[in-house]
Amino acid sequence: MRTYEADGAPRPPRLGMLALCSVMFVSLVLIACLGANGCVRPASEPATLGTSAPSRSSFSVYALSKGKGVPERSRQVFQQAQALLEDAQRQGKVVQLKQARIGLEGETRLCAEFSSPTVAQELFEQIRKLSAGIELLNVVMEPCPDR
Repeated sequence: MRTYEADGAPRPPRLGMLALCSVMFVSLVLIACLGANGCVRPASEPATLGTSAPSRSSFSVYALSKGKGVPERSRQVFQQAQALLEDAQRQGKVVQLKQARIGLEGETRLCAEFSSPTVAQELFEQIRKLSAGIELLNVVMEPCPDR
């Protein structure tokens, strides 16, 4: 809609429309960048009525630190969890086992992909019990990173 001055001359457009277009453009660029970097993923398959979300078949074990390196007890339990997962790998239950250093003080992520969600859940619960009460040792049900 065009507006007019008191003398009948057309009023120049205000910056409101320019600001709105700028915000929309930046939003679209941000969404495109997030999608390209894998931060925003489309749903793999929508859950249907009567079914739960897709089950996971991988999890990670994290040994972390608070600036003084990974505590000795955390390191020991991490090694026990690693031994359990390596044993499961020899039995064919673990399809892939990836270990990555994630910090400067020995922080480590160990991610295991399993042959089935049932096996993943069993070992997840076993390692959760093993790590209960251990400081700076986290067990997280998540997909293994591609990198």
